[in-house]
Amino acid sequence: MHRFALAALALGLLAACPSRPISKMPPCPDDADLKDIQVSADVDVLFVVDNSSAMADEQAVLASSIASFVAALDALPTGRPNLHVGVVDSTVDLGVDDVAADGCPHPDPADNGALQAPAACGVAGSYLSDIADPSGGRTTNYGSDLATTLGCMVNVGETGCGFEAPLNAMERALDGSVVANAGFIRPGAWLVVVILTDEDDASVQDGSAGAAVFSLPGDSVGGSNDFRVQPLFAYECDQPITAGSGSAAYTNCKPRTDSYLEDPVAYAQFLATMVKDPVRTLVTVIGGPPPQDSNGNPFQTNDATPQTA
Repeated sequence: MHRFALAALALGLLAACPSRPISKMPPCPDDADLKDIQVSADVDVLFVVDNSSAMADEQAVLASSIASFVAALDALPTGRPNLHVGVVDSTVDLGVDDVAADGCPHPDPADNGALQAPAACGVAGSYLSDIADPSGGRTTNYGSDLATTLGCMVNVGETGCGFEAPLNAMERALDGSVVANAGFIRPGAWLVVVILTDEDDASVQDGSAGAAVFSLPGDSVGGSNDFRVQPLFAYECDQPITAGSGSAAYTNCKPRTDSYLEDPVAYAQFLATMVKDPVRTLVTVIGGPPPQDSNGNPFQTNDATPQTA
């Protein structure tokens, strides 16, 4: 069980599940809930894209799959729904200066839940809007076709924070704290969240409770990298996770709720408040499976390989 286990939904937009080396394969959701969506409904889609190092290949696969996503929308019985589509990266302001060199600036107004719509993608505003008008046409705020524009938007780069916090970034993008995001979420609309990452979530608690993890002595937490957040304080396993455990395997791991990290249940509860009917909230995670060692053990802490299921 992983921190991303808020919900898993098989969406028809992806033709691949990223892995290293990156390769196309059938979609492989860890779990799936199938929902009947009123195709005439407004749909707000938030892509949360990991922008830490070595994410260019995964972003490229996602971008190449957007055309299939758009084709599925257009093939609905009533045609393309009224869309708002936003993209946010996985970097958030951790509230400390000690990790700025790791791509985690403080303060960080450019990330931290701000919707990313580069001018080069041709979007007028912080998110993409594509709405049916009374004449039978579409009112849009972008210049190219939908697939090309959205494919451009999800390429958020790979210079972001190594303490990837997609769950926290999702919350900050939607909770109203970023003024520029105003209007993205519409009352009564379906909310779809798509998270792309190659590692597990490292969202710490807000304020001093979470920031304290970054002041712990490096020799006690495996150095300065994200091992000190996850898996060290993210899980409870049959075997104690220690800074010196290297690539040791762990079994029967479950998310901790008593550490520096935010309890993942809090994000599920937050999402339930974002729409009038929580059933109208859908979440999917696209991530690499936990790597196996030479003995086939299912969970390693070698940070050079993916740690997300």
